[in-house]
Amino acid sequence: FMDAGRCLRAGSMSRLTGRDREIRIRLEAPFPEGRAEWVVLGLEPGDTGGLGRATTALLSTLIAEGAVIAEVRRGDSLERRFLVDAGVA
Repeated sequence: FMDAGRCLRAGSMSRLTGRDREIRIRLEAPFPEGRAEWVVLGLEPGDTGGLGRATTALLSTLIAEGAVIAEVRRGDSLERRFLVDAGVA
């Protein structure tokens, strides 16, 4: 990402958007107690279970809590990541 002549972040598309280490789940209202519209799970570099297993476990937990799953995304949009890095969002 470039902003005003400076490099904010560089890397593969997967790394820039977080697709290789983050899952975003949007829930429909009413949300289970303690939950918001978006649930975000990010893996740390040392996590060895994999994003697929972590996603399955989180979805199972949310469904058991009575959540209705509206959307599942790997990572975030490129635009949103840029805005966050640029300090706009």
